[in-house]
Amino acid sequence: MATQAALGAPRASAAGAPAIFYAPHQDDEAIGMAGSILEHKAAGRPVYLVLVSRGENDGLARLMNVGAWGLRDRCAAPDHWHDLNWPTDGANKIVSARTAEFTASAKAIGVDEVIDFDLPDSAHGDATYGKFVDAVTAKVESLAKKYPGASHKFSAGWLDVTATHKACSDAAYRLKGASGWEWSPKAGQEPKRDATYILMATSPGSQQPGSFLTTTVHLRSPEFESVTATTGVHTPWVEGTQNRGRVTFTTRGAQFQDDAQALGTVAAATADVETVTATWVRGRDSGAGWIRFPSDGIKVGHGAGGDLGTVTADKISVNGINTQWVGDRDAGKGWIEFPQSGVSVRKDGNQEWGTVAADKADLNGINTKWVQGRTAADGWIEFPAAGLNVFQGAENRQWGTVAADKADLNDLITHRAQVKERLTLQGGLTVDNVLETQDGPPRLIVHAESEFEGKVNANGHLSVRNADVGWIMHTRDDLVAINGDLRVHGALRSDS
Repeated sequence: MATQAALGAPRASAAGAPAIFYAPHQDDEAIGMAGSILEHKAAGRPVYLVLVSRGENDGLARLMNVGAWGLRDRCAAPDHWHDLNWPTDGANKIVSARTAEFTASAKAIGVDEVIDFDLPDSAHGDATYGKFVDAVTAKVESLAKKYPGASHKFSAGWLDVTATHKACSDAAYRLKGASGWEWSPKAGQEPKRDATYILMATSPGSQQPGSFLTTTVHLRSPEFESVTATTGVHTPWVEGTQNRGRVTFTTRGAQFQDDAQALGTVAAATADVETVTATWVRGRDSGAGWIRFPSDGIKVGHGAGGDLGTVTADKISVNGINTQWVGDRDAGKGWIEFPQSGVSVRKDGNQEWGTVAADKADLNGINTKWVQGRTAADGWIEFPAAGLNVFQGAENRQWGTVAADKADLNDLITHRAQVKERLTLQGGLTVDNVLETQDGPPRLIVHAESEFEGKVNANGHLSVRNADVGWIMHTRDDLVAINGDLRVHGALRSDS
């Protein structure tokens, strides 16, 4: 049940003015008010009981038409069961039956007078709720004028979830504000514990109780040493008794507040949640690391200021990393920085250039002073302004060897050249003061002595010249011309 409120006179006391109790429905007098009514009667106070609504209820009417219901095979009343075949419009039969039970209950608990407002139970729905509150307010005001000094008791309160109960509470709050009435007891004077009453019903001809009904009068702000709830606790908020931290239950969940109603702190050994929405998260120590959540991602820092912190993880899977540098965990090892022009690889934790080791490198270009094989004994290439130099390994500057399947060069300048198989020249070849090739018609000119260990085949013309005499021998087609003496040291044979 919800808060029990009283308007006007204080708690039960022997006085001439009556205590008027307002029951929203037939049964609320027993469930929510019986204990307080008995207390007032024991104090010698007249007690009037008001039935606010008619209590139309089609659900109860349908229950009266079945042989079994929620708790037993038959109705709990002795020698009785349902199967009444009542109308299920919620008004015929069920209203008169409930009101008869209400009257009998009022008599059993010693009520001096029963008053029926005879209002339709129409608080269910936005269109009729306000009109129902207006009607209740007007009728309570009428009773207040008729019985000056009376106290007015409501079993429903602002925590109630039943529309008719809540409407009675709203009427009481409206009367408090409009008429100048005060709540009794006043704020700060209310009891800190609720009161529980047990009603016992006995069957005819037996002195043994057959049924027990426990009713509890709840307070607006009760204090408990402990609470054990089997089916749940319904409340808009929970607050501490000394330290006024509060938990407020919203439509989205729960909100924790401190004693100033600002957002508070949750302390727990373990928190198992599906989602955490927070501006920032940090360790318990004020100097510990923290994580903030800006619109573009997360920011990891440490200490009380805004200094960036360190992320330590076994693995990290990201689409991209924006950072000034990347280094190993040991500060003395290699690291990579990212200048505007690309990347710089350093070593030993300082600014000295480091080494990139990779299985493959796919690059559009390489700018480097030199290139060498993986070991110090391997050959290396340096890149002076004139081109490139190939050297042998072992950290010396002895010329090395270029091995290639083909070489496509505009010019070749060398002290010597050795051709293992065949030399094909599409342009010309010049050996200073030794030989040269000329075009149109193509010919080979030898400026010094020529020695041939094998055969000399001339598919065209062959000329031997002397700088002093001129030509000495000339071949053309099937003719050999000799200009000068001819010496033959072996046999000379002629076919003609």
